[in-house]
Amino acid sequence: MKDDPRSQPYGRMSIYNFCKHPIQLKFAKGKPVVLKNKSQHEVKANASNTVSYLLSYPKNKKWKPQESNIIRVTPDQQVRMIVLNSKSSFFKSASGSRSGRLQVAILTRDRTVKPPNLEDDIPDESKPKLKDGFQKK
Repeated sequence: MKDDPRSQPYGRMSIYNFCKHPIQLKFAKGKPVVLKNKSQHEVKANASNTVSYLLSYPKNKKWKPQESNIIRVTPDQQVRMIVLNSKSSFFKSASGSRSGRLQVAILTRDRTVKPPNLEDDIPDESKPKLKDGFQKK
């Protein structure tokens, strides 16, 4: 799966299926899209800078709808929708619901954010830099 932000155009939303089973997405235009496990799909925002979808999962050899939502995707944003499945109702879905089989996380990145350099060191957050005169106890 492509996960480098430099590979995704702005004004689009990428959907990643991390469920153990396929999922189905119906968008405002076009035919339903079935995403297999560990696959992705990219969709362009409409003229009002939104992507509307209906998310379903397989149950008893049919597609069971779980949620529909409208996500804002401006021309200056990259949006990633990550779909996970869990038997737990601990996490909220993108729609704010706590029930259901699937959980959806939406990640948004603005054009003003510099893409990471993959060769840069990752800062060690366990050793924060302290201002002069302060000592870590």
